[in-house]
Amino acid sequence: MYYKKQLNGQPFPYEHFVPVEANRMMGIYRFANYFTNVPQVHGSIKRRPYFDFIYKLVPKTHQQTFSYYLFRSVLRTDDHFYLWLRLVVINGLVVAFVDLPIVSIIVSAALAFAVAIQLKQALGSTHEFTMSMLYPLPQDARKKATIKISRYMILAHAIIVLLCSIMQPYFYVYALVVFLIGELTLRISK
Repeated sequence: MYYKKQLNGQPFPYEHFVPVEANRMMGIYRFANYFTNVPQVHGSIKRRPYFDFIYKLVPKTHQQTFSYYLFRSVLRTDDHFYLWLRLVVINGLVVAFVDLPIVSIIVSAALAFAVAIQLKQALGSTHEFTMSMLYPLPQDARKKATIKISRYMILAHAIIVLLCSIMQPYFYVYALVVFLIGELTLRISK
């Protein structure tokens, strides 16, 4: 009663509850970001030294500037890398442990589509200014590099699915579905 009487004339503490509500909403966005790309959620950028040998796949030359830049971005940015990794792990687990081939094929196709479309859109978006835009390269260089790096990630997805499904009959079908659906998505989508 004493505290209630003390707070009777005091204003409601809005300043306290605004960040609490914002954190609650970000929790919802972070959960959704586990499965799709949410623009409001920005992850951190980390150097992953265990991937240093993979960076050599894309040469550091003038003509490959955007390819090198985007490849490093995919592997270093939490948003892109963990989105790709989660979908690939889910796909690998499904093809490894689900004994119904049609279900595994449908899931593989859906996840291949999700990986391809989300990587293409995430890498192709140029909402902010980056120093790489100052390089004297053709206008469509970033778009071509986006397709190329997305194709690399789809190929890695297909190889991982192939390895996970090795104990299944017709195991190569799952990897083929992943690669074909991913490639088709890259070619048809805007």
